[in-house]
Amino acid sequence: VEPLVCPPETLERVHREMLLFFTGRDRAAASVLRTQKAAIETNEPRTIEALKKMRDLAYELRERLSRGEAEAMGRLIGENWDLKRALADGITNPLVDELYGRAREAGASGGKLLGAGSVGFLLVVAPEERHAAVRASLSELREVPFRFAARGTHISLFERDGVG
Repeated sequence: VEPLVCPPETLERVHREMLLFFTGRDRAAASVLRTQKAAIETNEPRTIEALKKMRDLAYELRERLSRGEAEAMGRLIGENWDLKRALADGITNPLVDELYGRAREAGASGGKLLGAGSVGFLLVVAPEERHAAVRASLSELREVPFRFAARGTHISLFERDGVG
């Protein structure tokens, strides 16, 4: 693990461009992870090449952000998502694909489903001037406010239907 060193205004811009939506579904990730692991263990050239490209995209994103190129975030995350979706069955589903497609049509530059796949949270990256259109395109989903945390992921408060 290496820290990401980039101008503070770059991280703030990236943060402002991100929107997070709960798809309304959750499940244990174990079955999706088993399927992904099995696909990787086949050593199929297509799978290995996709994993290498995913690695390279992560390095490229680190470099671009360190140079202050916040606009690279959406495109690179979107490319990573396209590669991950092709790794194994169960990483996505028709609903997630539809939601992602609607966000892209509304102006999102990229995004991905967070976690193992199939359900959960959809992260969308879009220029701020496209946020209203993206939100409207995903109006049936619950938007989840979030902030970057220097100490890692944590939940301050989660409310479901008004119950804490």
